[in-house]
Amino acid sequence: YNEYKSYLSTDQVAMERLPDIDTVSRQVQISCPLLSGNADEKEIQMKKDAIFTIQCIIYSISEADYKLYQKLVLPNVTCFEPESQGILIEGMEFHEFEFEASKQANATGRRVYRNVTLLSPHVRLIGSEVAVVCYTKVTQYMKRDGGETFYKRCNETRILQRTSDGWKLAHVHRA
Repeated sequence: YNEYKSYLSTDQVAMERLPDIDTVSRQVQISCPLLSGNADEKEIQMKKDAIFTIQCIIYSISEADYKLYQKLVLPNVTCFEPESQGILIEGMEFHEFEFEASKQANATGRRVYRNVTLLSPHVRLIGSEVAVVCYTKVTQYMKRDGGETFYKRCNETRILQRTSDGWKLAHVHRA
């Protein structure tokens, strides 16, 4: 983890902003054996790093931490998401708006508590530069007032690209 954290950013302030593995793991849980098959040690570590990057991305979304999100995502990220109604979105503007809306909800006391579980994540490495990560995400929500708990499930595919700063999100498809 510390080696991974160090290549995510060489900027000391930015490194301090990266959540610790325990904080991320409590909020974004993995519910299955992470790795299977015949993989060498280097491949296993790359897959673990890819999964941890996904956990950090989801953590940044849950916490409405746009600065952390920017560190983990390529500026020209593309996505198909239910909110885009089937239209391919490119760039960060779409995502920035969503983060601002979450921040405003948090500031006005409408915060919803979340617990996220990634079910059966599958990591496919394409060479040493690309990781395709597929999983089902189950999110449990509880309103601030302790009201009813509700659930949301979606299938996600996230494509990560390896850069000199570590894994970065290049594309996401949520359905």
